[in-house]
Amino acid sequence: MFNQRVIIARSEVLAEKINLYRQENDLKRLKRSPQLDQSALSKACDLNNNDYFSHFNKQGRGLDWWLNQVDYDYMAGGENLAKNHRSPEKVLEAWINSPLHRDNLLSEDFEEIGVGYCDNYVVAHFGKSLPKPIASVYDFWDFLKLIFNLPKLYAMNGREIIEVFK
Repeated sequence: MFNQRVIIARSEVLAEKINLYRQENDLKRLKRSPQLDQSALSKACDLNNNDYFSHFNKQGRGLDWWLNQVDYDYMAGGENLAKNHRSPEKVLEAWINSPLHRDNLLSEDFEEIGVGYCDNYVVAHFGKSLPKPIASVYDFWDFLKLIFNLPKLYAMNGREIIEVFK
């Protein structure tokens, strides 16, 4: 069992090495995501605690389940797993030598990364989050009223005049 500082340091080193590899291949760096860090760590500990090595756990839960657990709303997601590699360099080397894992490392679909270590298991979660929703028209109207000191807006509802925006 590694201590927490070693685990965090290895996660940071691996994420940085992945970004260096992406830069060598003329791709943008991935931003660290606390949500993806948490989902990757949870998955790595699940692998360790339940003694399996698969993208689906014994209950059939895959990447989408782990990302939903941390409220990560995404457009694209990916997962790399490793086991029994003692250094971030060895993990990255194994992933580079595996075509499907390398595809995740070099995907232009991803903008964020999270890395989790738990004993001998390493998980990287890749993602591109959904854009945040724009403010409602009501929020926008309140903003305009505040900026431009606009009057209230009324509309006809049958024979009755109602206040649409307050």
